[in-house]
Amino acid sequence: MVGEIKMTTSINSNKKPVLDLKPLEKTAVNASTQKEYNVLRMVYEIGGWKWDSALFPNQNQIWNVHGKNTCIEGGISLRKNKSGEFGHSSKHYYLRENWKIISPETFYKRQGIETEQIETITKYFDGRNNLKVIP
Repeated sequence: MVGEIKMTTSINSNKKPVLDLKPLEKTAVNASTQKEYNVLRMVYEIGGWKWDSALFPNQNQIWNVHGKNTCIEGGISLRKNKSGEFGHSSKHYYLRENWKIISPETFYKRQGIETEQIETITKYFDGRNNLKVIP
């Protein structure tokens, strides 16, 4: 991706934030804490992305499998090579596949997502009581 996008978060009629995420080719996001993982799943769901198993991001909890080495694909599934879907594995797996590993902060920067937008998204999910951000 060349340059950065200034992303705006809109709110739909159901008071759900809306993002237009751009898939990042051969890129995995390393969520090294449970909090980073939860927030990333929220952002992915608001962006309309799904696990490559067709589940919404908050329907699959895999952080406990890989812990601090948890990586979530950046919007293009390695397994299916399909945009808007993603899988997960350990950081070591993606390194063997010659993928770029980035932090959630780098992902948000490349997407043009600012702190205020992340706060809006986490408040939306906290209000639904189905996915909490762990401090």
